[in-house]
Amino acid sequence: MFKKISDRILKVTKCTGVEISLLSGGDLLFSGALLRLDKNNIRKEKEFHFLSSYEQLMQRAGAAAPLAITVNGRGVLQKYFALRDLTDRPIEMMLPNANPNEFYCMVTRLEEIVSISVIRKEVLDKIVADARRHGWRILSVSIGLDDVIYLLPLLSADKRLSSVITPQFSLRFNDRQQVTEIENLAFQSPEDHDKVEYNIGDQYVNSPALLGFGAATGLLARDIGEIPAISNEILSKEKEEYKYSRYYNSSL
Repeated sequence: MFKKISDRILKVTKCTGVEISLLSGGDLLFSGALLRLDKNNIRKEKEFHFLSSYEQLMQRAGAAAPLAITVNGRGVLQKYFALRDLTDRPIEMMLPNANPNEFYCMVTRLEEIVSISVIRKEVLDKIVADARRHGWRILSVSIGLDDVIYLLPLLSADKRLSSVITPQFSLRFNDRQQVTEIENLAFQSPEDHDKVEYNIGDQYVNSPALLGFGAATGLLARDIGEIPAISNEILSKEKEEYKYSRYYNSSL
């Protein structure tokens, strides 16, 4: 009984999902969507592509809703392996001579393919700190293709779909709608990327916003304590403050 009440109080019902693309020279690009839950259905309120600053992101999405971030681009190393080859030391599979304590790592299982992504902690910690400094409450952070797992069940409803593309990734499907091939793409600039529109649960989303949409969907779909995302001191504090504020507001 108490857990059901607690889950209802803590449930995130509106959030912004953002893919942050790391470019050379320290530049960033922001793409994603503002989503809300409407009777257990996900609804898109806004979508944005290739914003070049936190200020533009603030103008486009605001800071009222919590943030789910996914990070890709320069500094995020991503490789793919057969599921049978996965070990309990994924960082060593990627960087045999690296110190695992210096990296964040996410392992994403997509049918028989495993996607492993790593990023230096100092790089991601700075991104999280900068976003927090600009006024956002960050409840989820991921890297690589991890958030695509929230999109695949909705995308697979379209039996005609043979591939999905974003500015940095291409995924191909077989006739059973299983992922059979993943390709890393050289980042496509706003001028070079030909946007493709996808139907995700009756919400139409353009390709640059796909992973941001997935990040937000993951936060809306699950309990805040169950999100298998990266954590550091700032994120742990953010989640605890969010829980406290929700419990406090529910008691008024």
